[in-house]
Amino acid sequence: MSHIRRFLPGLIAGLTQFATVAPLTVVLTGLHVPAAQAQPQAQIQGPAQVQVQGQAQKAKLDIGMAAPSLSVSTWVKGEPVATLEKGQPYVVEFWATWCGPCRQTIPHLSEMQEKYGEKVTFMGISSEQDGPVKVKPFVDKMGEKMNYRVGLDPSGAMNSGWMAAAGQSGIPCAFVVDNKGSIAWIGHPGNPEMIGVIDEVVAGTWDVAAYKERKVKIQEVETRLKAAAANKDAAAMITGLDDLMVVDPTRHDQAAIKKFELLLFGVHDYEQGYAWAGQLVDVIFKDRADMLNAIAWAIVDGQGLEQRNLDIALRAATRAEDLTDGGNLEVLDTLARIHFDKGNVKEAVAVQEQAVKLAVDPKRKGEAQAKLDKYKAAQG
Repeated sequence: MSHIRRFLPGLIAGLTQFATVAPLTVVLTGLHVPAAQAQPQAQIQGPAQVQVQGQAQKAKLDIGMAAPSLSVSTWVKGEPVATLEKGQPYVVEFWATWCGPCRQTIPHLSEMQEKYGEKVTFMGISSEQDGPVKVKPFVDKMGEKMNYRVGLDPSGAMNSGWMAAAGQSGIPCAFVVDNKGSIAWIGHPGNPEMIGVIDEVVAGTWDVAAYKERKVKIQEVETRLKAAAANKDAAAMITGLDDLMVVDPTRHDQAAIKKFELLLFGVHDYEQGYAWAGQLVDVIFKDRADMLNAIAWAIVDGQGLEQRNLDIALRAATRAEDLTDGGNLEVLDTLARIHFDKGNVKEAVAVQEQAVKLAVDPKRKGEAQAKLDKYKAAQG
């Protein structure tokens, strides 16, 4: 199995915002694995959007402003909401049945509604003109998989008053409304930042002024990153990634992995690269079996890597095995490979035998068995 498939999209999705760094990257850009393997809060690819009906205008609705009124002709699921009551946070998401990325966000929104319960009211608003014909059957078919309120706005009044007024031209798009009835956040519902905002709103600690100040700092760092990428200035990119980890906690993990990739696979600075890899393994991702396994496999099997620090890879894989109680096929497969490459053939055979036992899919079991045969042949 390729090392690329070992990186979960939950941490890689945010890297698409650094698309301009592609000339310097060879490992992590554009990765994809089935959504079922993603972390719950990040199953949705952030930049994937679909053009909405109607033309967006210059933004008249911004963060900190009062939320517009609701204009729902029919509620096809959940208790009707006539007005946005102060003291109650809301998430108003615009979607359509024909929008693939919108359908992809449904499980994510359902998970959040279940998480927050009555503390936050989630609602999906469809402005499809043929909504009465298409939306209800769609929602009925989804059943409990779509466990939040769904309303119809075929007149397009909400599309105009919310989406177009905020300068938003793509769906899915979510608006977080705080306890005071003001817009706290606008963006793609799959963006992990939204959860952080909701948490602060629910806790009563939301500070719109601080958020705007932070966004200015983030934009400044992103501008420097893009300029560094355009100039292929690796040193400036690394500095920018370090700064991003500080100013934008929601993308800390993405920036950390991008730095790992850039140092080892981009500029081949093995001294700094493995020093940073050690920091990832021992501190940042010490309790993340998925990322420990990904880092270990990238080191042991990464294409174009001239120096492989198998000790760090072994440390990462061993920690991942401990975290998963020896019950994860991919982790065991990685650990066995590292043992084999280090010359510990007996250990490689023992670990790979466990991996074969865990394999259920016939193809995957065959791959694991082939590796076991290879290790046994070397042992013999």
